[in-house]
Amino acid sequence: MGLEFKQIWKTSRTLAEIVKEESNDKVITKGKIKSIATSDHFGQALLSTAKTLSDKIKILQTTWFIINKPNYTPEKIYKIINDFYVLEVDFYVEETTKTETCGECDEGYVECNNCDGSGNRDCRYCDGEGTLECDTCYGEETQDCRYCDGKGTETETEEDDEGEEVEVEVECVHCDGGGKESCRDCGGKGNFECDTCDGEGTEGCDECGSTGYEGCGECGGSGDVESYESYYSIERTFMVVNGDSMQKYIDKPLTKDAFDEIEGEDPAFDFYMILKRQDYMSDNTAEDERENNEMEDDFVIVQDLIKLEDSNLRVPGLS
Repeated sequence: MGLEFKQIWKTSRTLAEIVKEESNDKVITKGKIKSIATSDHFGQALLSTAKTLSDKIKILQTTWFIINKPNYTPEKIYKIINDFYVLEVDFYVEETTKTETCGECDEGYVECNNCDGSGNRDCRYCDGEGTLECDTCYGEETQDCRYCDGKGTETETEEDDEGEEVEVEVECVHCDGGGKESCRDCGGKGNFECDTCDGEGTEGCDECGSTGYEGCGECGGSGDVESYESYYSIERTFMVVNGDSMQKYIDKPLTKDAFDEIEGEDPAFDFYMILKRQDYMSDNTAEDERENNEMEDDFVIVQDLIKLEDSNLRVPGLS
């Protein structure tokens, strides 16, 4: 249930006195009145007596009339504020690029070229083998027998048939005549486990910090790129106007100049009040929007017109 006009009138007169005391501006706008009413302790208390958006707007508008149109009678103001409508208008007047998801990466990251996305690379010390060749046997697993110096025989002294000592070559019992024995440094394996990679053959990739991913060069790691096409940045504006004369323009694209002319001549805008603005991007390119709406330049579309009392609009500071 809305407030009766006598309640709106009484509240507005008090609010008008508060606004005039608080403001040093020569011209007191509706925006200034709203600012004081929603920030000043007494203004908030007054505005809280109205439970609906419709009544709050009527109080703000009536306050403006009291301050700026002192010759207006309560009867004239009553007639004006009870013929308020909420007009919804989309302004297609600014072209810009659109942020799109980068098609070259996953949320700003691509597979690391250095490690192919594994996060690891071949160990730089063992070339991915996991082992290092023994410096003693050079991977052969054996070395010259230390007892026969690799000859496979040893010199021994024995007596001949005449009882004289002579030197003879006999098979080396330590290497069984082969002249080789297992490498003592590597234990006959021919290599050692790589200390750097602990025998794994891999180490963390320096390029990606072992993650397997690196920042995308196409989008700079943001995951988004600017579109090549231009789109409209649409400003959706909700405003209070007088009467329903704008009804005939709903869903009929108008040039910006044509709308400005209507705004300047139609009595609907005599006491208009901006309630809310929202910005969003057009789904279609600017070129397609102009073609679909048969416009050659920037344009305006009146989306809706609804009686103030029937509006479900939420307005910051008032809803």
